[in-house]
Amino acid sequence: DEFSVEHRILCKDNSYKWIFSRGKVLSRNDKGKIKRIIGTHTDISLLKNKEIELKNSELKLIEILDSINDAVFIHDAQTGQIQMVNKKACEMFGVSRDAVTTLPFNDMCEGVSPYTEKEAFELLQKSRVQGEQYFEWHSKDSSGRLFWTDITMKNTTLNNEDVILV
Repeated sequence: DEFSVEHRILCKDNSYKWIFSRGKVLSRNDKGKIKRIIGTHTDISLLKNKEIELKNSELKLIEILDSINDAVFIHDAQTGQIQMVNKKACEMFGVSRDAVTTLPFNDMCEGVSPYTEKEAFELLQKSRVQGEQYFEWHSKDSSGRLFWTDITMKNTTLNNEDVILV
C-alpha cells in the first residue's frame, strides 16, 4: 500500500513547480477503507528542469548530427559501445537508430581479420591514447553487402564523458 508520483502544481504567482509525492497507508478501518496515511512532498523542479534541458540538448545534437552527410558514430571511449549514430549511418547500414546501438559489431563489418570487433576495439583504444586515426574499413550492411569506408576516429568529450567520434 505505497504510492509515488511526479506531478506539477500551479503556484499563487502562476508559476509551476514539479513535486514528487510519496506515501504509504498506515492503517485501515474495519471495512478496509484507508484511515491513516503518511507521506512527503518534495520539490523536484530543479531536477526536472535539468532533465528537460538535457533532453533538448540531446535533440539538438541529433539534429546537428543528422545534417552531416557522412555516417557518424559516437562510441563510449572505455567500452567501445555505440551510444549514438546519425541518420546517414542508419541509411548506410540499413538499420534503425535503436537497432544500431544494440547490434553486435561483427554484424557491421566483414568479421574476418583485420576487420573484426576485436581489431575495431583496438583501433578505438589507439585513438583514445594516441590521437586521431585514419584508415579504410571493410563494412557490412544489414543485407550482408560488403563495402569500403574511410574512417576517422577522434577522442573527445561530450556531456563530460569521454567518447570516440567515428
